[in-house]
Amino acid sequence: MRVTTVTKRVKFDSSHYLYNSNWDKDKNIEQFHACSKFKEDGTEVPHGHTYVLEVTVEGIIDEETGFVIDFKELKRILKSKVISVLDHNLINNVGPFKDGLNTTVENLCYFIFDELVSEIDDLRPREAFLQEVKLWECYPDSYGILTRQRWIASKMTGRCQEGDCSCDCDKEEAK
Repeated sequence: MRVTTVTKRVKFDSSHYLYNSNWDKDKNIEQFHACSKFKEDGTEVPHGHTYVLEVTVEGIIDEETGFVIDFKELKRILKSKVISVLDHNLINNVGPFKDGLNTTVENLCYFIFDELVSEIDDLRPREAFLQEVKLWECYPDSYGILTRQRWIASKMTGRCQEGDCSCDCDKEEAK
């Protein structure tokens, strides 16, 4: 039995803003800077990014095909579950983000993992599974990583723990 991982990389363009409804405009600007819903001139304008997403699948190499997962099939899943939902959209109007969850890379990693896990895991049950989601907001400098282990741990606690997403994102540098 041979086990390996494979990764597919895709890009999409989206806009978003960061906002905490418990804070006033000035506190939002102070905390979120250029990513804030509020701009210094009083306008409320989102900003955009070209996101780069890498999805890693781990599993046993199928003896008949030689694949852990066919890249064509993985691309189809990514297009239907992520790209069609986020590309050229205001992320704040999608899924849990329309209920006020901030559209940070950390939260987007969880959203994307949740969208993909069942469909990928069901392709070859107990033989191949979604292992990692890596999302760049400011390629190649700023990204977040969510592994299966951390995703499972967050499900067990019922909430995302601070530090759950291995984020290499310098918020100031990203501005």
